[in-house]
Amino acid sequence: MHTLSAVHMVGMDTIERRLVTVETITALTPIPNADAIESASVRGWNVVVRKGEFSIGQAVLYFEIDSALPLSDPRFAFLAARGTKILDPGTETERVVHRLKTARLRGVYSQGLVLALTDFPEVTGLLQNQPLPSLLGASADDLATYDWAGLLGVHKYEPPIPLSWAAQVVGEFPSFGAMRKTDSERVQNLTGVWRRSWPTARGRPPKRWDGCLEARTRIQMADGSKKFIRNVAVGDEVLGMDQQGRVVPTVVTRTWRNGQTDHWVSLIGRRNNAGRGSATTSLNATANHMIWMPDRGKYVAASDVVVGDRVLTIRVSPAITPMQESVILGKLLGDGCADTPECPAWGVVWGHTEKDADYVMWTRKALGPLAGQLQYATSGYGSSMVRSRTVKSPFIAHAFRDFYPEGRKIVPKLVVGRLDPISLAVWYMDDGSLSVSEGQEDRAAFATDGFSLEENEILQEALRCLGLDSSLQLSKGRWHIRLNCRSAEKLFLMVAPYIPTVMQRKLPARYRGGPGWLPPDNDAGFQPFLVPITIEKVGVIRSGKPSTLQMTKFDLTTGTSNFFANQTLVHNSSCTVFSDSSGELRVCGRGWELKDGDNVYWNTVRAYGIESWLHKGTTGVQFEIFGPGIQKNPLRSPTVRVAVFDYLIHGVPQPRFVWPRQVLAHTTPIHDLELCSSPAGAVEQVDGLTSLITPGRRAEGVVWHQTTPTIACMELDQRSTFKAISNSYLVKTGG
Repeated sequence: MHTLSAVHMVGMDTIERRLVTVETITALTPIPNADAIESASVRGWNVVVRKGEFSIGQAVLYFEIDSALPLSDPRFAFLAARGTKILDPGTETERVVHRLKTARLRGVYSQGLVLALTDFPEVTGLLQNQPLPSLLGASADDLATYDWAGLLGVHKYEPPIPLSWAAQVVGEFPSFGAMRKTDSERVQNLTGVWRRSWPTARGRPPKRWDGCLEARTRIQMADGSKKFIRNVAVGDEVLGMDQQGRVVPTVVTRTWRNGQTDHWVSLIGRRNNAGRGSATTSLNATANHMIWMPDRGKYVAASDVVVGDRVLTIRVSPAITPMQESVILGKLLGDGCADTPECPAWGVVWGHTEKDADYVMWTRKALGPLAGQLQYATSGYGSSMVRSRTVKSPFIAHAFRDFYPEGRKIVPKLVVGRLDPISLAVWYMDDGSLSVSEGQEDRAAFATDGFSLEENEILQEALRCLGLDSSLQLSKGRWHIRLNCRSAEKLFLMVAPYIPTVMQRKLPARYRGGPGWLPPDNDAGFQPFLVPITIEKVGVIRSGKPSTLQMTKFDLTTGTSNFFANQTLVHNSSCTVFSDSSGELRVCGRGWELKDGDNVYWNTVRAYGIESWLHKGTTGVQFEIFGPGIQKNPLRSPTVRVAVFDYLIHGVPQPRFVWPRQVLAHTTPIHDLELCSSPAGAVEQVDGLTSLITPGRRAEGVVWHQTTPTIACMELDQRSTFKAISNSYLVKTGG
């Protein structure tokens, strides 16, 4: 019996992945109801490609998901329209890339990118004297493991260091000897060495995580509503804070019901400038629930909060600012449209030709924290375009849902009375035109052919509320709203102060020359989403006091690793710890090293005595920190709990049968699964896997660990771990 353990996914990722490999197409599979695309099989991966573009047996370059492809390379430029990321902004190494993600097209998962090998002469030049079959699945071949990614300037995408941790970060994950972030390979990359004779693998049932919040804690949902934490489900969208400090919707990827506690730490704070409602707010949490302290710039355990500390809360009824509302209103009347208006949180997208790029940047500055992704692309007509969008926000959806009652943009009646000089200026810059005729006063018009007669009449009424009379004209089947010279002059007076230089061609010459005014700080000081409040009372509530208080512990895992509980921002984390050649202890988060100080990472290392688990210069451990809760154990420890998922010697993850006893005492939970006979089967198994902790809910994935020594199936035994991640989870979370 070859025994493996199917371990819960806990945020592990691979390093030194072969992001770019030379492959051949092994199969082409039709996609139902799709005439233009098909699914190409490459190693263990499936990639949607244009029908007829590739043939079975064709040599290709395969780019794995999480590859950051440089858009400065013309061969990747077509990807800009699908999204861009700016790496190392403001530095000499600043570059624009596209990150490859898992996608679902016509019901078929697509992972990675396939491009013809003939498009890459720098690669074919190295291969010209090598027989291609020797490269396929032959990991021992030098060229099969050649650093094609380095040759092409492709890197693994790593998210930037969160702003909230910047002051405590030493730098990126250190390069020390053979130390790795992890060496858990994706099962799709093991196709060449997988054996159908691999015996049945079984493990033991999973342990359960303890949680951190009282059952009736109210969680801020993405649609603006609130739910008790006990009622939140996997797949729900809640509000969290992203790495740029913005309030964003985030998917709940796991929920936890974690047994009983005998006491809660009670925090009560004064709600100043946080919106209507009670003058105070309170939170009941376990002692080591991690809470963001904006003044300290770090997360702090609830037991360490003292009177006078400030926590970060979300406004009771958060809403976009008047400036943001005016700009978005103008965009929706003009060139903007909603992104996924059927969702509880949606954004607005728009674009202009490259010559008007400064106008796009003016709009982004006006939107402030709502400004989202920026893209450079080529239109279907060959024009160079600059496209932008807002972040997806429930506050945008709430303010403008009447524009999309049935999924198609309309002009709702609410525009009457809401149109103001700023929204008018944006609408005019998008769809307005200046009419200049010799011997006549200047006039203005709006192109409104995308709207119905009734909607055009609503727009005319909105203009009349601003004192602007207009006429509606139909020319060659297209609607236009035209202003006579007097109304046009009023229009110019209203909008000229806001129009940036690049768009002043739409103004008469006498109105040009202004900078295009915007309020300082983009209204950032007006009713901000996030408000620090002062803690006025810290106490302990024991079981039965009051009798109405529930003692069952609950927790959530989200895409941002945080969420708002009773309006307060809370968090959990993962960690890598190793001893370098000098014996110095090194502590790292997901992708960066942390300074020795008063933070959740170092405090956890000290509390557990993790340094005693390690040998100088040779070993390391990787574990998840469940800051918000406590792992269920006989000691009922009130300190932050850890769940170890890897023990490393010289950077190589070790099978569990060689783990030290003190490490095994803090291991991750284990599923009872049979190892499938193929990588594809392993992925399908995970996609259909339901959690034993919360039955009926989808699991994120598993990592397989060798738990007993064996001499069978030596090719796979060279890897003590490998992982299978749910495709549906990746699509849901943007991975």
